[in-house]
Amino acid sequence: MAALLCLVALVCLCPSISAYIVGGAVMPHGALTLDPRNFNGSDNATESANSLHYSALATGRFVQSLEADIILLLTPHGLALPEPFVLYNNPSAAGNVDLNSWLPCTFAPCTYNASVQLDTHLTKRLAAALVASGNNVTTLSGFGPPGEGSLPMPLAWGEVIPLYFIQRAYNDPDREAQPGMQRTQKPLHSQQEGPQQQPQRRRRLGRRLAAQAQSQPGSSSNSGIRLSEVQHPATTASDSTALPNFLLLSMPSRRYQHSVSMVPELLALGKALFAYLDSLDARIAVLVSGDLAHTWDSAGPYGFSEQAAQFDAAVLQWARDLDRDALLKAAAKSVGEAKSCGFPGMVVLQGILDQVKPDNMHSVLLEYGHPSYYGMMCAVFDFQGDA
Repeated sequence: MAALLCLVALVCLCPSISAYIVGGAVMPHGALTLDPRNFNGSDNATESANSLHYSALATGRFVQSLEADIILLLTPHGLALPEPFVLYNNPSAAGNVDLNSWLPCTFAPCTYNASVQLDTHLTKRLAAALVASGNNVTTLSGFGPPGEGSLPMPLAWGEVIPLYFIQRAYNDPDREAQPGMQRTQKPLHSQQEGPQQQPQRRRRLGRRLAAQAQSQPGSSSNSGIRLSEVQHPATTASDSTALPNFLLLSMPSRRYQHSVSMVPELLALGKALFAYLDSLDARIAVLVSGDLAHTWDSAGPYGFSEQAAQFDAAVLQWARDLDRDALLKAAAKSVGEAKSCGFPGMVVLQGILDQVKPDNMHSVLLEYGHPSYYGMMCAVFDFQGDA
């Protein structure tokens, strides 16, 4: 409940005139979040998947509310080279997820598609700026000259699933769920700590955001709050379906074995991304696609590790409290055994956060769960202060 009230307030705080990096989000890419009716788990696991689904919808709405001109998408599962980070350099990217490849699909649709337009001119300039500042980044194109490919660059689950929730927000900000899905009266479970556990600044922020949320039309203080009650900026029919242009940055394949040793490099990349993108005459949002520990289940493909719980707890503390050490020390200590694909992208995001004035940063952990063998989290970050 507290997380949803904070999200209402964050959405309502978004100004529409300043141009800079305005905020971002961490979103899961687990297929079971698309339509939890297809997930044949225990009651608790199904409830967790359902909550993650609705929180992903809310995250998409938050990203839409940032009114970004450009969205930078960081993916751990895109086209990858062993050493350099890759910026996609075709005019477009497209792909799909076949749900039957992940779990039996009983409820249509069973194929989810996503397509985005990529800003190739900005990609070229950004790549040059990142290389000039010492980062190991290259561009990758196909099906034609660089920046002019006649076919889209391929997208897969790491991009398609978060983009599905973003696209839904742009298609219809007031749409709550797929036909046939029933929202339970139980509110989304929040891992957010109570005010007594938060630093003093977060206590003040929580009270202020909650008070503002209570005053918004459609907000609710009861346990039956629905995501459709969250307020959003009005959009016209002509522009409601148009996603912003994207920049797409893929992690190198060495992240599978060397993500901890990459931490200084990932932070430096985040710093360089901020330095260039924050200076543009455009509103920029940052979207991290990534899941948490993949070692929650002994029957899963990566087995079980006690480090899964420690890693996920540290990441949640980071997302709740903007606790840098929780991510860079505690989570980094466990990621080798936890096997998280999302860790590198979150460290890049931390490199961006390091450049934002502390008083301008708000974060809300919307949801966390591990209904399957891997943990998933929805978290949003606003860099716009109280403007």
